[in-house]
Amino acid sequence: VGYKQYKNLGLYLNDTTDYRRFNVLYDDVNSVNIHGSIKFTAVKNLEVGGTIDVNTYAPDSLAAAWHLPNLEMNVNAAYKMLDDKLTLKGELYSAGGITYLDESNNELNTGALFDLNLGATYQVSDKFGVFLDLNNVTNQKFQRWNNYPNFGFNMMAGFTLKF
Repeated sequence: VGYKQYKNLGLYLNDTTDYRRFNVLYDDVNSVNIHGSIKFTAVKNLEVGGTIDVNTYAPDSLAAAWHLPNLEMNVNAAYKMLDDKLTLKGELYSAGGITYLDESNNELNTGALFDLNLGATYQVSDKFGVFLDLNNVTNQKFQRWNNYPNFGFNMMAGFTLKF
């Protein structure tokens, strides 16, 4: 549990003349944060973890702490196999309580965001590995930032080279 006083915290609010842009507003903000984190080995080679953050914000002059989430959660797991050469992983991220102003200057909330990601890495040798990450596998359509839609399902593949 923590309490923090931010001086001139940058908060983002959509520009009323061009809603695709943000104005940066600065305000002193008092914040209370409750944070929890856990990581453990559930069974051999399976590591499970998670975090949760609950935040409250009290800006001095603005109506709200624009675009800052009141709740963020993350649950993840990684399973190693084939003599630790192959790692399979999964992650669920969620955020909520994100306040913004719409085009009509109404104060709204984004609602809950959910993002499920899966991935695999294979270490071919000590110096070379390959990976595949599948992001937003449920193809959720959400906006973490007002008027900026997220990517739907997407993936990234590549390799790692260690020198």
